[in-house]
Amino acid sequence: QVCYPTFWGGMRPLLVDLSALIQALGFHSLVASRAVTATAGVLCVPLTFVCCDELLRREHWLANRRRLTAAVAAVVAPNLLFQLIASRVGYAPILIPLLTLFAVWQMRRAERTGRRLGWVLAGLGIGLSQYVNINGAFVLGTLGLLALLDLARAPRRQRAGWFGGMALMGAVAVISAAPILLFFAQQPQWLFARAQAISPQTNRVRFYLDNAWRIVLSFSVRGDESLRQNVPGRPMLDLLQSLGFWAGAAWCVWRTRRSPTARDVPVWLAATALPSLLTADAPQFERMVGVAAPAAMLAAIGWSVIWVRLVAWLRQHAPGWAGRAAGLLGAGLAVASALATAFAFFAVYPALPGLAEAFTATPATVAQQMITRSASQSVYVERT
Repeated sequence: QVCYPTFWGGMRPLLVDLSALIQALGFHSLVASRAVTATAGVLCVPLTFVCCDELLRREHWLANRRRLTAAVAAVVAPNLLFQLIASRVGYAPILIPLLTLFAVWQMRRAERTGRRLGWVLAGLGIGLSQYVNINGAFVLGTLGLLALLDLARAPRRQRAGWFGGMALMGAVAVISAAPILLFFAQQPQWLFARAQAISPQTNRVRFYLDNAWRIVLSFSVRGDESLRQNVPGRPMLDLLQSLGFWAGAAWCVWRTRRSPTARDVPVWLAATALPSLLTADAPQFERMVGVAAPAAMLAAIGWSVIWVRLVAWLRQHAPGWAGRAAGLLGAGLAVASALATAFAFFAVYPALPGLAEAFTATPATVAQQMITRSASQSVYVERT
């Protein structure tokens, strides 16, 4: 089934199908979807590394610096609390950053190597994202914008080959998404049913401006207030991550004309923030979970820039300790950031009042009791 009609606007099938596969493998649980989303969250870590490493290849950095920066991004991404929560509670949106990372990595790799398989795999990632939820359209938008940036600045000798590869990527995306596209062609009311339920009904310009300001503040000042996505009000980034993020943002502004990465990452960030910008309750971290990867990359790039200058300063003032001191400082900051997230996730978040109610724990408990009783007696269920 390619779409499940619901009172909140419909659900697409990828998480359902993957959860059914988990059940078929013997993991029988009411929350089998958590096995899927937790796996997706874990896979985002290596994908963040390889994707960031691929993007930075255009910067002509030394290989060690490039890989270290990608490794920092891979450490920061799972330490963003809202991505950690999304990957552990069984929500489909965590599949969005997974598929976006995979598609961007394969597209950039195909451009560098000229291998058509990369274009095919990138198209498959885009196509599969359409089965997650309506945010799959923003995966398509992200890849489309990055592709247009490439074509606009590509040398003439590369432009024809890249255009052919992008056409192949688009064809694979359409073919792999054909069943759900056909469903929406036949029943268009379900395509925007969810979006209409959460779209503004007031002055749209003022609404979007207010949302944009709240989203900007959400990175370092005031985050999502919902228990389902966040420790209410906790900003997306901690103090250390924020310092790297804003340093990375400044680097992108300074290097926009000369650096492909300085264009790619902000475009990726803006495109994946749109689902929250265009809907109610901004900043809504579940809808903008795709922001996690580019935000982590910006933080890593910012810290890389700071690190280079710090090492240069240390070499001037303490030449014998420059490399070691910078390494110890970097490791200490990474551990401090991870400990802060761990404390928020394992100590603060579970103790919040109303958390169980926010996740509709009572209906889930009743369902589990009925499943258990059905093994030894008849169970009557009535929709109320």
